[in-house]
Amino acid sequence: MSKVSVKIGKEIVEGELIGVFQYSQPIGESPMIGGHTGGVVAYPVAVLKIENELKEVPINRVSCL
Repeated sequence: MSKVSVKIGKEIVEGELIGVFQYSQPIGESPMIGGHTGGVVAYPVAVLKIENELKEVPINRVSCL
């Protein structure tokens, strides 16, 4: 496991990188005429161990030490 730093709010904390995973969420169809047809929103997230807790954070907030 790699040591990393992450910005949470205005604070920068150190943690341990558990892994990088894909978050995905299905989006339903819009009831409006001509609206969105639905689909899936997906993006990468990092899972970190910080103070014996697992945290899911946006990948762009993580820096390797």
